[in-house]
Amino acid sequence: MIGTLNIDKASVEMDRFLQSVSIVKKAGGTISRYHFKREMEILMSGTSSMLEQEPSNYRELSNERTPYNKSKLPRYFGFIKLTKLRESHYADLTLTKRGKLLSNLIEENDGQWDITPEKEYEFMKLIIESVLYDSFGKCNDGVEESNSDIEPPKALLKSIYLLNEVTPDEILYITWGLNAGWFDSFDAAILKVKELREKPNGTNDIKSKVDELGKKNFSGDNKLIEFFVKVKLLKSETRDGNRYIKFDSELFDKYKNEIQQLNPIYRPMQLVLSGVPGTGKSFYVENSILGGVSDTNNIVRTIIHPDYSYSDFVGYIKPSSSGGLINYKFYPGPFTKALAKALANKKSSVFLIIEEMNRGNISSVMGDTFQLLDRVDDFKSHKNGWSQYAIENKEIYNYIKSICGAAVKGILPENKLLIPSNLHIIGTMNTADQNVFVIDTAFRRRFRNLYLQIDFSESKNPNSYLHKMDKQSSGKVFNNVDNRNWCTFAQMVNKLIDEKNKEFTSIPEDKKLAPYFIQLSDLKDKRSFCDKVLFYLKNDVFKYTENLLNESYQKIYVDIVQNNGNPFDLFVKEE
Repeated sequence: MIGTLNIDKASVEMDRFLQSVSIVKKAGGTISRYHFKREMEILMSGTSSMLEQEPSNYRELSNERTPYNKSKLPRYFGFIKLTKLRESHYADLTLTKRGKLLSNLIEENDGQWDITPEKEYEFMKLIIESVLYDSFGKCNDGVEESNSDIEPPKALLKSIYLLNEVTPDEILYITWGLNAGWFDSFDAAILKVKELREKPNGTNDIKSKVDELGKKNFSGDNKLIEFFVKVKLLKSETRDGNRYIKFDSELFDKYKNEIQQLNPIYRPMQLVLSGVPGTGKSFYVENSILGGVSDTNNIVRTIIHPDYSYSDFVGYIKPSSSGGLINYKFYPGPFTKALAKALANKKSSVFLIIEEMNRGNISSVMGDTFQLLDRVDDFKSHKNGWSQYAIENKEIYNYIKSICGAAVKGILPENKLLIPSNLHIIGTMNTADQNVFVIDTAFRRRFRNLYLQIDFSESKNPNSYLHKMDKQSSGKVFNNVDNRNWCTFAQMVNKLIDEKNKEFTSIPEDKKLAPYFIQLSDLKDKRSFCDKVLFYLKNDVFKYTENLLNESYQKIYVDIVQNNGNPFDLFVKEE
């Protein structure tokens, strides 16, 4: 939808950005707008005229908002969300999961708030995840009045990716030109900039169009550009009197794949995360995709299994007896609950999480709701992101009507259903697993697939869970031998599987050891490791493989647990 598009004009002060997050953390994760203002005022000027106790009739004047506005940037990038947790004229400020992670990176020294160089990587990772999965044109607490399908941060980064470098005028021309309806697509906008660059007076043409937009002040003071320059993802240089913005080459190489995925025009997520067991699919959903969500009421979860049915997913009618009369009541399933939440709260993003999608017959589970997965793809339409085709279901319609009231008639056709643009559907599934159903092509094409590979690189981060696993396993399981830990053991096993498969052995990919196949508690001693990992390798992975783990499990257990053996020694002859 083409609508109101705003970018915060508050100053980009990283000190205030980090202070905002710290203030909310210090208050226990949630703080009233009044008390946030008071704390920020004290940090800004050393004192505050605001009372410690919030007045019951408190109302804010427009010229009193400066301290509160310091929270806009962390709200914009999903570190802080506005939540209505109590009766008050104003929403409270609450840390999201992403905000909690950031708060643990912030250090205060002599009144200065900063992120130390060794933690900058983690901060940048949080920023990238925000840009990937958050919405910035609408449903964003940093620009509450914005209701456009144009996504400024994504447009900025994707434009630089495609054009190598941009000027502030070119970014305004692309972003606000899309919102003005000048272009039919983002690609068309990029092509037009390339054409104008070839013209002798092309730069002047762009400047004239920027003036026409009435956004010239954003050209000289674009807060998004300044933010990304300050976090070092972008860098700025001046040539021939013009300012050019490009990527920091090192960070671009690191995040090239993520930047490539950015879509500058809003599309609701229909995404399936796939990978072998233990790659962290559910963790990724919870902490990366949902990292900017603070209201868990906007998240609906379900887990598919072989006996899971359409009525489990959508809902069912159940009879009850009262006073000799039989009544029939509709009980909503997770799909209906998520749909009702999204239609009732159009300014909030709602997420339907479907775990283990291929553990049951997903086509049968979804039934006619499958037709709702085709979404309108026209950012100029107010129905962009909505279902393209409606289905009829009187029971679900009446349930939604009981939630939304008479307003449902202005949202949905009579007795029919459509998925709104603020409802995201995210699934997880294991690849090449034994006991799964095949997902057909028609279903797959309606979802974007995100494959999570087996990746142990996070073990190098001293603050990571994987690093803790390595540190604990080295002493508790692998006898403190150099370079012997959980990650090196798992990688050795995976290499063996690849080598055996070259010898015409058929060990499926899902048998490999992914980083989170086990937990820290499985590395507390040799017995726990043996019962979880070696039992699995002996009886499931290398069961029919010659010259590998051919001894009985009892002998392996005695050698490792009772005789303090090293699990590596079971495979060392195969290295």
